[in-house]
This record gives sequence, C-alpha cells and structure tokens, in this order.
Amino acid sequence: MLFLIPGYRSVIDPGGMAILLTTSIIGQKGGVIVNPLNAADQGLQIPESIFVNLLAAPLASLAIPGTSEIIPGQWFLVPPGANVWVNAASKGHKFTSFFSSSYQIQYPPTPVPGQPGTDTPGVAAEVGTQPFPPSHVTGLTTVIPSYLYQEYTDDEDCQGFVDAQNLRQQDFVDTFNALNLPIYPGPIVQGLLLDWVGRGVYGMARPSLGSGKPNMMGPLNTYGMNWLVPMWELQDVQAPGSITRKHGSKLYYGKPLKYAA
Repeated sequence: MLFLIPGYRSVIDPGGMAILLTTSIIGQKGGVIVNPLNAADQGLQIPESIFVNLLAAPLASLAIPGTSEIIPGQWFLVPPGANVWVNAASKGHKFTSFFSSSYQIQYPPTPVPGQPGTDTPGVAAEVGTQPFPPSHVTGLTTVIPSYLYQEYTDDEDCQGFVDAQNLRQQDFVDTFNALNLPIYPGPIVQGLLLDWVGRGVYGMARPSLGSGKPNMMGPLNTYGMNWLVPMWELQDVQAPGSITRKHGSKLYYGKPLKYAA
C-alpha cells in the first residue's frame, strides 16, 4: 500500500526564492507537481510558470542547470527518492503537489487511544483538558427511576411493573455506554452495526468490492436460449426439443432454427 502526503509547501513566498518541496523520505515512490492553468487558481493576476530542479535550488528562470519550466496547466512527474526545489517569479504563486511512500499495515491493529478496556491513553489537546477519546463513560450511567403514586405503593403488581420498566431503561443506558458507538474500531461495533455507525455517525457507506468472477449473462450470443443459469460446462445436456449449435469454442442450446449461426 502507498501513503499519500502533500509537499512541504504549496505557495511561493517570497517570489524568486526557491523552496524545498520534498525529500526522499516522503517521496519514496515519487510524486507529481501541478502548476494550475488559471491565474485565479495560481493566486495571481496573470498565469506564470514555475521552475523545478532535482539537483539544487533553482532561480525563477532556466539559468541553473537541471531546471525544468512547468508552464500553466502542465504536470511534472517526480522520480522516486528525489529531492525537489520549486521557484516562481511572483510572490504568492500557488501550486499543487503530492508524493507517495510505502505504508506498512499494522497487524494486529493497535487500539484507539482512550478506548475503554485498553491501556492506551487518550490524547489531550491542552494541559488540564479531558483526553479524547475518553477512557470512561462521560454521560449518564443511571436513569431517573419511575415510581408509583403513594396510593398504589401497596400494590405488588404495579410495583413489579415499575421495577421491570426501570430495569429495562437501565439496560438501554448500559448497552449504549458499552457500545461506545463513535469509536468504530471497538470490539463490539462490527457487522451490520458497523454499517449503521458508519452511515449514521460518519455518513460513510461500506464500499462494494468486486469479487472478480465474470458474469456469463450478456448480449446476444453470450447466453444460451432456454437457460435459467449459465450452462457452458454442461455441454452434453440439452433441453427437450432443442438442438446443439457450435459457435467458436462454445455450445449453444435452443429451439431448432432455420439458419444456424
């Protein structure tokens, strides 16, 4: 897998001063630099070129050996493991760049910082603030119980109903506290529940991955007549009252025709 990361800078500031855009660390697999076509996208009044050099810091011209001029709308492919410097004549010239390097998947995956049940501490933005994600329940842990009016307190059936209702409500609270839905890599959030969390909390649908298995159903002469399922491998089976017709390396089964294909 590859890890994409933008260049160190995306604006020439000040004009005429070369900037180091990337090194071999983030550009291990190479990358691309794009000089926008329109002046508005460049942040200028008139579109202009940028100058790229893989050997040394270039001037805003072709004076330094090894410098390449990237005109507006042109792309520059950066080879793997290269250092890149960029320059332009005007201050505030904007451009786009991204580079790729190898990404090693950690297995088994590490727990989310602050996930309950793990020893991984949460991440705090400032001293004295609450770590995120929190390592404990931050909402209510118990419900406000319902109760009977005084005149019904001696009724065992009514008391049992109220007790069962309070127990059921507490069960809902305990369940949602244990699920910790915003932390989707949790051990409980999986399967259809993971689909629901991805859609409801993050607005993301589970992607559809193709199996790579070809589908034999298609246009004319790609699917046999009177078939319910693909039957290419059953070359010795025919439907009643049908004939076998050879077409290339495939056999077609169907009703007798005046003209065979």
